[in-house]
Amino acid sequence: MFSHYYAGRSSSTDYVQRYRGSPHTRRIDHVARALVARRYREAVIAQHLREWLRLTLYFDGRGISLPSSVRAPEVQEYLAQRLPGGSASRRRGIRASARLLLETDEHGHFRLRMGTALVRPLGAWCEPALRDYSLFLCRHRGLADRTVRKRARQLTEFAEVLEQTGVRAIAHIQAVHIQQFLTQLPGKPAHRLTYGVTLRSFLRWAHVDGRLPTDG
Repeated sequence: MFSHYYAGRSSSTDYVQRYRGSPHTRRIDHVARALVARRYREAVIAQHLREWLRLTLYFDGRGISLPSSVRAPEVQEYLAQRLPGGSASRRRGIRASARLLLETDEHGHFRLRMGTALVRPLGAWCEPALRDYSLFLCRHRGLADRTVRKRARQLTEFAEVLEQTGVRAIAHIQAVHIQQFLTQLPGKPAHRLTYGVTLRSFLRWAHVDGRLPTDG
């Protein structure tokens, strides 16, 4: 069903044959359909499909069944071999791709990684805005450092999810991205409410600052 995503690459015929002959084709198609339903960009879906084929070929070549979690030791070993160097953003993308394939359930639902305490490095498209917004909160809203760090962490998580769906510009953020992000958050409604407050505050600031064409 998704074989055309492998076309146009070097040895594309070989890629297509491996995809069609894989015992995991149904699994790959199931997860890819979930991304299509969530309006992931085609370029992002194509990237995931290539990563999934690479991952499944790795396990098939070693006679190992696909693990059910990205936390499995076998997956950690694969990830270490897959990209021992490279940027932190690229490593996160490969890990996220593996998580999608292994952890999407039978209904096409999946949860992206949330809730780490540290503020991780962001792409150039978002980092300056987050820095300026944090300064705005400190200087003009008088928020406590703890609150500012909390909002920065929440916005970092949101930005990582946006990157995984192919959005890399604040001006391209749409209501559907916000809704999907909040829906996937774990925990009680009150927990999601705090993220909603942060996103609403940031998007309003971005609109006033001229970075977002419509008021979020």
